[in-house]
Amino acid sequence: MKLCFISDTHMQLGQIMHLIPECDYLIHCGDMTNFGTIPELEKVNQQFGQLLYKAKQIVCIAGNHDIQLEKDLNLGKQIFTNAIYLNNEGLLLSNMMYLYGSPITPKFMNWAFMKTRGEEINKYWNQIPEWVDILVTHGPSFGMLDMNARGENCGCEMLKERLKQLKKLKIHAQGHIHPSYGIIFKDGVSYINA
Repeated sequence: MKLCFISDTHMQLGQIMHLIPECDYLIHCGDMTNFGTIPELEKVNQQFGQLLYKAKQIVCIAGNHDIQLEKDLNLGKQIFTNAIYLNNEGLLLSNMMYLYGSPITPKFMNWAFMKTRGEEINKYWNQIPEWVDILVTHGPSFGMLDMNARGENCGCEMLKERLKQLKKLKIHAQGHIHPSYGIIFKDGVSYINA
């Protein structure tokens, strides 16, 4: 099974479509838009449709910029007719691997899907099934591809602890922290900042 991960395209998906390889699953880790307006989300869905010749299936989660998807939690399922939209839920890929997607990130400023560090955010991480193979979150875990432009770690400490409990985890893909893009392979898990 060939997977391709992208993130934080911020209305620039049309400019990188030619770079996306043929794959079984194209997975977008959030921040598809700049402001999360309905016209922006509809444009992204149209572009996903244009990519269906490259990917057999497209899966996406929201990010902190995809604001309208938090204001109306049913909107993602309605707008994304060319992709499977996940919001703190999972999906079985090719009857082989279980993928779980969450848009949640630690709170800063006033964006979407942000929760206070500690108990509030941990409620969401505890929903991640222990048998998950692929975890897609918008934000990173603490210390793993999470360094901002000022050299500060921005990832979630509670997510880092939850990852230790996921014994079948093979991939954790995220975005959100643009300067820390890349891949790290550690303890049998591929960590991807897409």
